[in-house]
Order: sequence, then structure tokens, then C-alpha cells
Amino acid sequence: MGDYITLGGPLESEYKECRALLDSLLASPQNKDWIGVLKVLTSENASKQARQMKLDKSHGKLGITSHDAANNDVLQSTKDTLKRLHASGAPGENMLYEEVTKLRARAYVNLGKVDEAQKEVEQLVYDLQSRKVKPFVIQNILDDWKVIKGEEAKAPKGLQDRVNEIMKWTKEDYNDDDEEDEESGLGHGECFSEFSPEHQRASRSCVQQIVNVAEDTNDISYTLEYADAMQKTGKYNFLLVHYALNVFITHHPLARRAGLRVSEITESSTMDQSTFAMVEHIGEPQEIWMDYWRNDADFTFHHEHWHLVYRGGGLQEFSGQKHIDRQGELFGYMHRQMLARYNAERQSWGLDVVKAYNYDEIEPLGCDVGEEFHSDPRNSYMKPRPPGKKWEGSYVEQFRNWEFKLKEAIQNGQLTTELFDAVLENRDASDLDYNPRKGFANYWGHAIENTSSTFSNDYGGIHNYGHSIFGSIGQRRPYSSYMNSTATAVRDSIFFRWHTHVETLLDQLLSHDKYKTDLQLGTPSIILSSSDVYISKSNEPPKGFLDWSEKGKIWVNNKFDASTLTTTLGLPEKKFEWGKLRHDGYTYHIRLMRHPEKQYDRRKDLALTMRVFICPTKCVEQRQRWIEIDKFKYVLKRGQQYAVVSRKDTHSTVIRRREGEGAPTDDPEIDVPNILTVDGFCECGWPHNMLLPRGTAGGEDYSILVCVTDNTIDTGDKESIRSKCGSLSYCGARDKRYPDRRMMGYPLATKMMVDGKDVSVSEAARILDNMAMSSFKIQNKDVRFPQPEPEPEPEPEPEPVPDRNAIAWLSNKQVGQGEMSAFRSSKWSGRFRVLIDGDYIKTTNAFADVGYMELRFQGRGKDGEYTLANVTIAERIPNTLNVVDNDVTRPADVTFNKGEKITAVNPWKGVVSDPVKFVVQPGKDYFVTFTLDSPGCYTNGSNPRVSSWLIRDPKGYAQHELNWDDPAVKTDRYLASIYCLEQMKVNDE
Repeated sequence: MGDYITLGGPLESEYKECRALLDSLLASPQNKDWIGVLKVLTSENASKQARQMKLDKSHGKLGITSHDAANNDVLQSTKDTLKRLHASGAPGENMLYEEVTKLRARAYVNLGKVDEAQKEVEQLVYDLQSRKVKPFVIQNILDDWKVIKGEEAKAPKGLQDRVNEIMKWTKEDYNDDDEEDEESGLGHGECFSEFSPEHQRASRSCVQQIVNVAEDTNDISYTLEYADAMQKTGKYNFLLVHYALNVFITHHPLARRAGLRVSEITESSTMDQSTFAMVEHIGEPQEIWMDYWRNDADFTFHHEHWHLVYRGGGLQEFSGQKHIDRQGELFGYMHRQMLARYNAERQSWGLDVVKAYNYDEIEPLGCDVGEEFHSDPRNSYMKPRPPGKKWEGSYVEQFRNWEFKLKEAIQNGQLTTELFDAVLENRDASDLDYNPRKGFANYWGHAIENTSSTFSNDYGGIHNYGHSIFGSIGQRRPYSSYMNSTATAVRDSIFFRWHTHVETLLDQLLSHDKYKTDLQLGTPSIILSSSDVYISKSNEPPKGFLDWSEKGKIWVNNKFDASTLTTTLGLPEKKFEWGKLRHDGYTYHIRLMRHPEKQYDRRKDLALTMRVFICPTKCVEQRQRWIEIDKFKYVLKRGQQYAVVSRKDTHSTVIRRREGEGAPTDDPEIDVPNILTVDGFCECGWPHNMLLPRGTAGGEDYSILVCVTDNTIDTGDKESIRSKCGSLSYCGARDKRYPDRRMMGYPLATKMMVDGKDVSVSEAARILDNMAMSSFKIQNKDVRFPQPEPEPEPEPEPEPVPDRNAIAWLSNKQVGQGEMSAFRSSKWSGRFRVLIDGDYIKTTNAFADVGYMELRFQGRGKDGEYTLANVTIAERIPNTLNVVDNDVTRPADVTFNKGEKITAVNPWKGVVSDPVKFVVQPGKDYFVTFTLDSPGCYTNGSNPRVSSWLIRDPKGYAQHELNWDDPAVKTDRYLASIYCLEQMKVNDE
């Protein structure tokens, strides 16, 4: 009953008196006083008289009956009364029947037994309908039941605003005399940090007091006023009260039923292009380019709220539970995914992946998140982190000692503590006796995060203490920096460097050879290939994707062009943001087919878990770089040979989904057999606007990986669950075990094996029937910087008619022209370079970007046959014998007879090359370079100009591989008049 007494902090004797009074009144229904007493005891609002009672400072310390005990007490004391009222049927007792049923319903809901309450409410409605009670009474009962079980969890008007007001209050000044009045021992001049074990211990008394008031009054409004008084009267550090109230709102059923939410930033941003944050991304990539990502308001809230759900200090104030199921493992996985997304974003800008922090280094950058943030009173206790600081030597020594002990634990296969030895064993989820809570990844995460004294006494608290050092470095009391708070830590670039360091410790275990994953254990009888996975902006699969051959029992079409998803980087939308990344909606389509060699499986349903990841294509072999974007259950029905699964991005189990606020109503999991919809942590999850990485302006290559596993193994052959809000993958379900027995991130969590051999990610996707990988692109548009209006294009001039077969090189003017009898045969062979003098290139409209060029080599009569090889043309480097060779202008190969690189010249007619796409310009010099494999070209005895050079022994080198000006290369310059090349002409074909 203590849960429903609204007497403002009753003593234990008052509690007992109320219990005795209720028992006596319920035993004597003819005494109408029971109505008033019961209404007080079950009221959502405390009486006016109770509100005026002063709260004793010792509130919560007098042994008040526990939350669960009080609710069980209610159920036990009213059990017989309910039976009698159900059987009675007396009209005068209908109201009592209603009140007792609602009283019991609240108790059941508080205990998590909603189904039991539902049965009693349905029985009440049936009985009252049978007794001809008016319909509006029945409707009122049903409305009350919705409120009790939290279906209409919408905060009363103004109640959420009250929460926001409380969270905005700050203590502007303090003095040392105030310190004695602060009950937690933290002091008013201390910046509360969730990462500090001492601060977490101090928070317990504050959280417990708020919980006690809520359970003694069952009045959410009164509980909020009490919390506000705790900070304004100086009873507790105001930042500590803010944290305690957030913990209460996240976990207590009274707050959930009232629809309260943790306060978050909703105000609009005041930033624009003129701010320092709006530096246009031009030139050498800079760290500041990532500030839009780190300061996204929805992202910072995700990190803060995740740590409220998975509170480092445990949840003893609520259920006595030390930690939520697999909290240590999820700590590692959630932060690993955060790093994978961060690195994908960095590389899209040309930045290197984030570098792990080194204990000895001086951090050069510091961090300042901007004037808008620091000018807000809510952040008055926060100061920028100064650059050029390093850790004290004593810290470095301590941390290295902890790391040494962790490495010893890997070698020994267990974490040794005073209480017990946590064995780091590797057991597959197909072993149904295996408890994932006792898995090596879970123990390891607890040890590194420092969530429990069980591990911290021996292995320290690397993650949390590291945050505290960075948050305090260079600061003077009472100020702090971003890393000290879960609400601001991710704004600082050092957060990601520190977590990369922490990730290396986690990966020392996950990448150890003894923890490899055998991908063939418990695979379902399913086949899918790369062509069976397609992701696009369209809700419909590509044409032909659904075509199935009943005769061949195969998919008809297997070639589909890769699609492009689009993202937009826009201006800030909320306060303290530096930009906002969003993406257009997308759908992925997955084709499934039963294994043809396992036809016996067609006689039963196949319960499957669909696991979907994406990764920059250039990083696919790096397990840690894959990003989970969804995980859900699908059932291939009995007798069904194939299926196509289509699922939108809004259904993703990694994003924050709010019930009633854009949550999808067409979630395909809703109709899946044997799946239970449960409460989730509705504010917890990755922000939907950042579900896709940015990509690049030109379109970045990405890969999508789908792994299908056996859902009966994943769930331990128990009922599957889905959450009606929040992220099931990152946050789990409220009051439930984590819904997947496999390691988080499976199959990419550890090294992988197939047939006892190590395999890469791409090899696994190629070898296994239940894995497939395909490609797509992500293209981004940055709209933060308005582009100037383009100048109107001038009217296009009429295109000139190309002068077909125009002679481009006036060769006779350059080298002279004589009769055949005036030439004599050359006996030279080797590598020749012939100058095309720019002064003798004719200006003609035939020179066009789309034009082609042809070269003509002279014929020599019956004695003049010769053989050409390796002909090229290239622009000359001025005043040298060398040619330009870069990405823009490379030597172009010249071929003959539709592709031949070597040809015998016709002794009478000469030879014309194939068309070569190479644009020449008047005034520029060019070299045609070729090899004479046999002599026979001829020389002009009277030519006054130097036009040709010869290397007698080119040793097989291509012309652009030689430095013709190198003294070591013997180049003959006296062959001034070798005359093979006769003509250059241009056409437009």
C-alpha cells in the first residue's frame, strides 16, 4: 500500500494504520467511508492537506516497505474482496468493484504483470455490462485502464514543461559555507560527472529520495516539485539533481505512465554561415570539418540517454538490479558502432581515420564548441578544453598497470577478482546452456567501462577515469570540460581518440584467435547471393527483381545496376549545432530461397533473423568498419519456397523510434508469428537523421551485407520480442533480456572461420549460402553555403562545320619537299623522335575536343620497305627532347589496321594510322616517337632544319620512360633530315 499513500512522507506507523483502516473498511462494505479513503489511497493527486505537509529530511530512511512488497501487499489484501465483489452482483457495490479492480491493476502494472491486470479489467467490464451499467461508465473504466497501463503516455499539459524548467535551473554562485549543507557529500562547487565512481555513489541517495517520494505519494507533480526543491534549497548539488531526475524519468513507472521524457534541446539554432562553425570545406581537410557531426543535437542526446538507460552505477534504487542484461557487452558494441560511423564520415571528407590517444602525447588541438553553447546559462559550468596539455605521469603509470593486468587476463582466460573468477570462454549461441550474460565480451566490457567495484578493484576503470582526466585537465574548480559529462562528451574530438584507445583494448580480446566465430554453426536452410540484395530510394524493387521461375526454382534475373542513395548537409536546426545531416528515405529488398537440397525443411516455418550492415567499399575487409543498420525477424512460411523482404529505413532497429511520433505503423515485424511487442526505452537509439553516412559529392562506393541466421538459436527457442519504440539493437527492451543470444555485431564481432579456416568478410559472403554482399553509392549535397546565381549563358554560336580531312601539319614547310629521286635510303634503326613544329601547325576548325587525328607515313618504293613499332604522339616539353607525361596529357598510342601496334609499311603507298583521339593546338610543339625495327626510311639531303633524333639502342623502353636529354642516353642529333612522317590530318569522326 505504501505505493499509493499520498500523505507526504508517512512514517511506518502511519503506513500500518492506513493498511488496517483499508482492511476494515473493505471488510464492511455497508460502511460508506471506504469510498473516500480508497479514493485518497488510489488518487494520482495528493490531497491539498498532504501537499502542505513538510518533508522530513529523514524521508526514505525509516524502513518504508519496498516498492515490490507494497504492490504485492495490495494484491494480497484485496484478493478476497475482489472475489466477493465479482460474485455479489449487488448494484450498491459496483463502484467499490471498480475502485478495487483499478487499485489492483495499478499494482499489477507496477510489478510488470500487465496481462494479469488486463484479465481482471476485462472481467470487471463483462460483469458491469451484465448488470446493465450505463455505457459511459464502462467507457470511463476503459479510459482509466489505458492511462494505468501507460498506453496514453502523454504528459499532462505543462508537466513536461515543468521538467524542462527544472533542468534549466542553475546555481549562479556559491560559497564555501554552502558545502556543509550538501547532503550527498559532493559539494555545490563540484561539476557532477557520470564517469566518476565517487559521483555515481553520491547520486544514489539523491535518486533514492526522488524514488521514495514518488512511491509514497504516487503523485508525479508532487515528485517534480520535491526534486526542484532539492536543488533550490541547496539540499543537493543542482547538477546532481538534474542527473537524478533524468534517471528517475528514464526508469520509474510513475514517470513513464505520465509520459515524461528526459529534457533535450529543442530550441532553434542561431548559427548561420557567418559563424566560425560555417567554414566552407575547401582545401586541405581540417578537424573542424567534423564539428557538424559531433555537435548534432540528436547525436549528443543519444549518447547521454544511452548512459541513463545503461547507468554505470546500476539501478538498485528501482528494482535492486545491479545492471541491465549484457550491459558490458553493449557498452563495447554501441561505442564501436559510433566509431565506425565517425570514421566513415571522416574519410568522406578526405580525413584519416581517427588516431588512438597515446598516454605520452601532448594533445595539440584542444576543443571549443562555440559561443552559442558557452553563452547559454545551462552550460555556465563548462569551459573549453585547452590545447597543449598532457596527462600527469602518475596517471600514465596507473593506466599502463591496469592495461598490463587486462593483457594478463586474456592470456589466463579469466578476469580474477576477490568475489569470483570471470571465465572468458567462447561458446556459440547454438549451445542453449550458454548464458550470454556470462560471455567473455560482457565481462570484458564491464571491466573496461568500470561499472562495478567487482572489477575496478583489480582492473581499475580505464574508460571512466580517462573521461574524468580529460574533463578536468586545465580546469579550475568549479569548472569542467566536455568529457566530464555524457551530455557533452561527444562534442569533443578527443572523445573519439580516447574511445579508439579503449576500442583497441576491447579488440585485443575480440580479435584473439581463441575467440573466433565458426560461421557454419546453426546456419538456416536459406540461399541468397549478391544479386539478391538491393538497396535504393524506391519503395519498389528494380524491374525483374521479383521474377521467379517455378520450373527452374530459381530467380530469373540476376543483374541489376547499383543504385545511389542521397544525403543532404544543411544548416543547423537546433541550438549548439554546427550543421545537420539528413538522408532521403530508402528501402532494401532481400530475396530469400529455401535450400533445394534440404526439401524436408519445406514442411515447417523457417524463423530467420535478418542482419543488415553497410560499409565503405574500400574498407570491407575491416570487420570493425561495418555499420549495423538493421536487425529483425522474418518467417518463411511452411511450404513457401521463396520470398522477397522489403523494409524501409524508418523501421530500423538501431534508430530512436518514438511511439506516436512518426513511428512506423507498417512495420513488417508486427504481423510476424510468435513475436511479442514490448515496451522499449523510447528516447534511446541512434538518431534517424544520421542513419546513413554522408557519402561524397560525386557518390561514394558502399557495400551492403546481409547475414541470415536461425532465429530459434538467436532467441534460445523462446518467444521473439520487438520494442514498440526506441532502439532494440542499441538499447534492448525494458525489463527484458537482450533479444539476441549471439554476440552483438555477429557475424563481424570476432575473426571468422569456415571449414576450420580463417576467412575475410568478402570470402565469407562468397562462400556461405546465408550471407551476401552487393554494392551501392551514397551521394551528398552540401547546401549550407548558397551558391551565387549563375550568369546567363550567352546565346550559342552556330557550330562550325568541321573541315574534313584538313591537313593539320605543313610538313613540307618544316622539313622541305623534294622529288623521289632526291631522297636516299637510310640504314638506321632504333628509336626515333620526329618534331612536329607548332609554327607549322595549321589553324583550322577541324581541331575539336571530339575530333580525331590520323598520321601518314611515307612509302619508299620497292627498296624502301620498313617496319614501325610502338608509335606515340605527345606534347613536347619546351626546349627539351622530352614530352609531357601527366594525368591530363599522356602520350597517346598510335595503332594501324584497327589496333595493330606493329605494321610493315607498303613500299608504294605508305600507311595511314588508325584515328587517334588527341587534340593538338597551333603554336605548341609535339613529338611523334616510333621504333624502326628494320632500316628503309630515307633522308633528305638538303633539309636545313633539325627535325629528328635517334636513340640507336633503346633497350625496349617506351619513349616516356626515357630521359632523352640525359647524357647517359646516346642521342644522335645529326640525323637532321630523316623523312618518314609525311602528313597529319584531322577529321571529326
